[in-house]
Amino acid sequence: MIECTKCGTKNPKDAVYCMNCGSPLEEKETVTLRPAAPPAVTKPVPGVKVVKPITPGAPVSTAVPTRIPSIGSCYYHPNLLAAYLCSRCGRPICRDCAKAHGDLIFCPQCYATAVPQPVAAPPPPGINWGLVAVAVAIVAVAAIGFVTWWLLAL
Repeated sequence: MIECTKCGTKNPKDAVYCMNCGSPLEEKETVTLRPAAPPAVTKPVPGVKVVKPITPGAPVSTAVPTRIPSIGSCYYHPNLLAAYLCSRCGRPICRDCAKAHGDLIFCPQCYATAVPQPVAAPPPPGINWGLVAVAVAIVAVAAIGFVTWWLLAL
């Protein structure tokens, strides 16, 4: 169980967001203590970081910033308010994204993987044209026999 640092709610180990307040969960890292090494002699570090200006012709980063939805907004629709938290992964989701299964609410991604999809029924059997041909032949033979009998009886 992961405990939320903001509200103290205990959440499942695989949850990414708190089920109570929706804030992102952070796993506590285990810290191993080592014996302290003797301090090495280093040069004094200046208190101000020197930033070099961009020189003309220097490559400029073209990385696109990743949009992280704010807390309280839908994971899939950042412009909509979240109404639920996914019961499996803890993502905040809006009413349009919420998929109910029993008493649980899932996001579309978890619903697709966690809920078994119904199996389609096999198509109904088609018409057996062989049997239709045999039935028509029997009726035709009976009709010819009846007409022949009727003509001979006169």
